[in-house]
Amino acid sequence: MLSIPFYHYKLNNWKEKKQQLLDIVSNLSFKSNDKISNLYTTYGDVNQTSAKAFKILEDDIRKFTAEVKYSGEIGADVWFQKYYENQFHSPHNHGAIGYSSVLYINFDKKIHKGTRFLAPFNNPEGNEIEFAPDVDEGSFIFFPSYLNHYALPNKSDTIRIIMSMNIRKK
Repeated sequence: MLSIPFYHYKLNNWKEKKQQLLDIVSNLSFKSNDKISNLYTTYGDVNQTSAKAFKILEDDIRKFTAEVKYSGEIGADVWFQKYYENQFHSPHNHGAIGYSSVLYINFDKKIHKGTRFLAPFNNPEGNEIEFAPDVDEGSFIFFPSYLNHYALPNKSDTIRIIMSMNIRKK
């Protein structure tokens, strides 16, 4: 009846791609501009990060754009986030711009939690519907940008690193 488009891919050649992405991450300046969660992000930083990351993941992104029937040129904004112990990301969305994504780069499902999603409607009892996909390192998920989502606090001293992206038709 009502469904929300959601796409989940496990990346090929993950070890190689992970190292390339971590090389990018090691050269970035992270800032904390969220007073509540204090997470570290490169969001809003205009540099060559988008082009480099997009090139590494181009085949994987093309698989997604073919599945959703995006044709022609696409635009993508890319940023990275680090979650140290007790850091989280409060519920938010990315507006009605197309699709957003999360790629789990440094992620151990034994100690880290994946992104949680809130349906834009409630169940018949009036309660929120929440979805937590089963993700692991190398999981690349895509979802409508309007969908509210959040990250639970990192309860480990192992840093959780993700890459996010907004994708839209040009």
